[in-house]
Amino acid sequence: MRGVPGWAARPTAVLAFLAVYLLVWQPARTWLIRSVALPVAASMAASDRYLLDADRHARSLYVFPVDDPGGEAIGVFHAPAGRTFLVAALVLLAMYPRRSYWLWLWGVHLGLGVLSYLALLAGLGGMEAGFALLAFFDRYVTMAVSLFAVLALWPGVRRRIVRPGG
Repeated sequence: MRGVPGWAARPTAVLAFLAVYLLVWQPARTWLIRSVALPVAASMAASDRYLLDADRHARSLYVFPVDDPGGEAIGVFHAPAGRTFLVAALVLLAMYPRRSYWLWLWGVHLGLGVLSYLALLAGLGGMEAGFALLAFFDRYVTMAVSLFAVLALWPGVRRRIVRPGG
């Protein structure tokens, strides 16, 4: 953002990021679920125990027991870097438009997505704890990472972390 004047850096960074997120990353997340996650998971799932389905936007993969296909999903995998990432990344870009903290956060979300997917595959492979781990990553860890990134880099908190006691 070297050629952008200081007063325009924040809105330019936020709008550019939002455009890339909506026009590039959302379709990539859909492709990831439809073309990679669903076929691999379907090949791993025991067809006599589980049914797999994607939501209408194909950004989430649901696992249902065969004996209760209309019931509650026992496992849900969301494509990485979704809403919680988007909100946190927009806040980080608004606070620090010339820094790439959002890129670090994106990498962490991708890593959590890989761990979540491995937990899903473990659950489909017969290890019931995999579904519990998947739910834990989805409900708590992903949100905690996004909140921590914003709070740790908040200007007043950041000064205390970088220079303790100062």
